[in-house]
Amino acid sequence: MNSRRGRLFILSELYRPETTSTGAFLTGIAEGLAEPAVPVSWEVKVLCAQPSYRERGVTAPWREELNGVQVRRIRAFRFHRSSILLRLLNAISFSVGVFWRGLLEFRSGDVVVAVTNPPTLPFVSWAAARVRGARFVLLIHDVYPEVLLATGHLSPGGGRARILSAFTRRLYGAAWRIVVLGRDMAELVKAKAPVAANRVRLIPNWGEVVEAEVPPALVAPTGPAAAPTPAPAPATAPRLRLVYSGNLGRTHGLENLVEAAARLEPQQVEFMVAGDGVRATWLAHEVRRRGLAHVRLLGYQPTPDLKALLASAHATLLTFQPGMAGVSVPSRMYNLLGAGRPLLAVCDPHSEVALLLKENRCGWVVPPGDPDALVEAVRRVAATPPHELEAMGRRGRQAVAESYTREAVVEAWRGLLRESGRS
Repeated sequence: MNSRRGRLFILSELYRPETTSTGAFLTGIAEGLAEPAVPVSWEVKVLCAQPSYRERGVTAPWREELNGVQVRRIRAFRFHRSSILLRLLNAISFSVGVFWRGLLEFRSGDVVVAVTNPPTLPFVSWAAARVRGARFVLLIHDVYPEVLLATGHLSPGGGRARILSAFTRRLYGAAWRIVVLGRDMAELVKAKAPVAANRVRLIPNWGEVVEAEVPPALVAPTGPAAAPTPAPAPATAPRLRLVYSGNLGRTHGLENLVEAAARLEPQQVEFMVAGDGVRATWLAHEVRRRGLAHVRLLGYQPTPDLKALLASAHATLLTFQPGMAGVSVPSRMYNLLGAGRPLLAVCDPHSEVALLLKENRCGWVVPPGDPDALVEAVRRVAATPPHELEAMGRRGRQAVAESYTREAVVEAWRGLLRESGRS
């Protein structure tokens, strides 16, 4: 082996064959950095767990090489993620395993990248890297304890929140580099740890660009400027199809969708919900209890089916709870925009989502927790002529194609690694 070749360790509970977003993005980054380059300067190694999310039950090889990446899977609990306690046991056992493996494998000059999920992982990764003299890079997908405050797992001003915040600030201050996914997250991290401000690097996630068909026409013109439809649709067809795709989690403000749907008639709009998560059961219960026949719950959709669903939409939908700006940046927005459909986002007005939509004129922004405003926005979407919807979708897709591709993200990571002094 070339002794001058740098070694990069990527630490993530989720990795191929996991298909959840964190696993998919970390796999894409690792394999991109392992691709032959001139000169080839990095040997990429991954420490991960056995699949425990969507691919739970699959047992992958404990050691293997995948597309140039050396993968070692750490032995850890694989309890079902039905409770916080079981998830915590999984996280702790995996983190302890990573710590000991790091002590054995890390060495001076290595670069160690750890993602914030699970939240125990960055602390043990930093500790092992420090002992062994490696540079530690923190990749923030969620900001703690803010994300736990937003989901109600911690109380604002409580002792546990203060302790976790203090430890997090210490971690930020100790990291060689901190990678964030959005401008709002960069601001939050710099405010939490001003001492680390000059070490923050913005590297977003990416999306897939899909050449979609022209959005389907609405049932009838819904505004004075609406373009005429070539043929009337059946009277039972909805005027507007909004597609929600992605995780149904605690931070995603599903109440926004439910409350808006309850105020809208089935002949006005159809909500198609593709995805699963911890709040899927709650959402199904609310849809049944309120008799929301125009909210269709489709569950997880394979990629080909999801592409077809997005192509059938007039617009896509993204919702968040209040106070999530900077705490998390939804990677799904890049795929939604890449499908060539305008995006209706329920989010804080200074969030990365809102900034991207406003800059590229490819969607609408509604404040969270205001169902009346969301209803009005839905009606505004329905009143938008099809050719304008098409233009908005085209601008969003162009933004993804120009700035949010895997190739661009991998190159940004190469630029960060060059800061270590290796070409």
